[in-house]
Amino acid sequence: MASRNKKRSLVQDRASSKAQQLGSSSSRWWSLVAAGIIIIAVGVWLLWRFVTPAQDIRTILLISIDTCRADHLSCYGYPRQTTPNIDALAAEGILFENTITTIPLTLPAHCSMLTGTIPPRHGVHDNQDYRLDEANITLAEILKDADFTTGAAVSTVVLESKFGISQGFDTYDDRFEATQDAPIEERIAGRTTPVALDWLEKNKDKRFFFFLHYFDPHTSYSPPEPFASRFASSPYAGEIAYTDHNIGQVVDKLKELGIYDSTLIIIAGDHGELLGEHGESAHAYFIYQGAIKVPLIFKLPAHNKPVRIQSIAGLIDIVPTVCSLLNIQVPEHVQGIDLSDALKGKDLSAQDRYLFCESLYPTRSHPKTLRRRITIQPS
Repeated sequence: MASRNKKRSLVQDRASSKAQQLGSSSSRWWSLVAAGIIIIAVGVWLLWRFVTPAQDIRTILLISIDTCRADHLSCYGYPRQTTPNIDALAAEGILFENTITTIPLTLPAHCSMLTGTIPPRHGVHDNQDYRLDEANITLAEILKDADFTTGAAVSTVVLESKFGISQGFDTYDDRFEATQDAPIEERIAGRTTPVALDWLEKNKDKRFFFFLHYFDPHTSYSPPEPFASRFASSPYAGEIAYTDHNIGQVVDKLKELGIYDSTLIIIAGDHGELLGEHGESAHAYFIYQGAIKVPLIFKLPAHNKPVRIQSIAGLIDIVPTVCSLLNIQVPEHVQGIDLSDALKGKDLSAQDRYLFCESLYPTRSHPKTLRRRITIQPS
């Protein structure tokens, strides 16, 4: 009897040991399963967070700086700090080092920026005697159809709504005033910015697209103080610094309203300025790099590391890129390319790409106008 009890006890001990071993093995297995689930969940989150950013983009701010050549922004290598606020966006965003406009004139360049097409397609080749036809589809129209509230504030009569550029905007503020120093009517940044801040305040709870245009770097160059004194040797750079100061106020407003982290911010120039290079004092006549190479910076939600892209890009790429980021089908007429792969870190340098750029300004038969626009330097 004692022997039987001893044997039963031994069997029970062995069974208990085996059960413990099985329990330990099962526990390890479930730990592995749990770890696998966590890894998959993190992977899905990262995919959602960085590969499909449409969920993060609630609002879009496109800022256009008129007559802004890229090499006068400090984030593009200018030796003096002209653009601390834009630099801060570039430090958290994607900077395209080689972006080309379609034409060195304000109205047609903005038509390209907002339609994703070149002048032969959208039909606007100059600031005078042209109007963007309603057959064109603008970014504002695309986003309005996607249930975005759309608004704009522009700073020159060249972009007045009568020229067709306001298509798709629910509100389009184009109130201007003549200034003593400006060759055409404009609204300085210090008066356009409050309009933008007020619009942002009123629409902060909506999904919106806001287009903000600054004209200050255009001739003549007369920045207000303290920028006039700081950049006495280069008033043009001072105008860019003054514009950057105003952009800083707009960015601060986004942060104050709690919508900075959900806003896609795009900074672009419409064209550059030759500043006497090749004999041209301003722009419009020639299409050298100083007149056509412009800044282009994207600041995406959930992206806070600087990326610099050397691949060539164009103003016509803004429309398809925004559409792609929002998972909106790119209209068939768009001639730009989607840069969203570059925004995710993919190298686009392997692409063999050519961009269209034109200037029909020399075909004008207005000698006095040409003499005013271009000064030939003695050889």
